[in-house]
Amino acid sequence: MIGVLAVGGEWVGSAEYQTLPDPMKGDAFMQVPLTSVEELKPFVESLQSVPKTGLHNPWKHPERYVELGHVSNKAGEFELGYLELGYVETQQSATSLPV
Repeated sequence: MIGVLAVGGEWVGSAEYQTLPDPMKGDAFMQVPLTSVEELKPFVESLQSVPKTGLHNPWKHPERYVELGHVSNKAGEFELGYLELGYVETQQSATSLPV
């Protein structure tokens, strides 16, 4: 098995590889890239293009975290109803639904 690197949305190889031994048998297990300093430029450029904030910032994307909160709430209601009560109460009505 030969390992590859991901940079800029593409899989790339390296000029040199190192063979890792199988921990159980000791023979060759896989080859991993030995990226040299000369090969680092595309990786550095890719890192510099990434936004520093905002991707997972709850202050910049509160709607994402509100939605995840609703999902977590529903999962908790289901588990509570399934494990303890055998029923799940819906938020829209006061009726109980069997699980």
